[in-house]
Amino acid sequence: PRRAALMHTKLKKDGVSFMDSMNPNWNMETDIIREFDYKTTIPILLIPITKESRSFGILGELPWLIIYSLLNGTKIACYIEDRDPHLDKDSFRTRTLVKAHLSKILEQYPNLFFMADSMEQLTNFGIYQAKQLANSLK
Repeated sequence: PRRAALMHTKLKKDGVSFMDSMNPNWNMETDIIREFDYKTTIPILLIPITKESRSFGILGELPWLIIYSLLNGTKIACYIEDRDPHLDKDSFRTRTLVKAHLSKILEQYPNLFFMADSMEQLTNFGIYQAKQLANSLK
């Protein structure tokens, strides 16, 4: 089972709605609009980058999503899982580089976004933020 499926199960259990953009039948013409709309209108964006996929797309989108979150007030959090460098040198290098840049940004701007240390921490952050948002709307 996909690692993100465990996160989805916990989010559902806690009543947090989400979209899973990992679709094996992804269609550039239709899904890109749906995915863009979702990522630019949701108040809390959780980005699990797991070792199960190469993830070049989301790794490239991540800086833009962080900048966009500054402009529209989105809470953004990500978790970047390592990939075996012997099996996929390019993805390993890209993840290492992105994590290093994000860590440097967080040193200067610690509240810009949340960088989780584990999938569980990412999930818990999302649940906490969703509850905070729900309470603020009451």
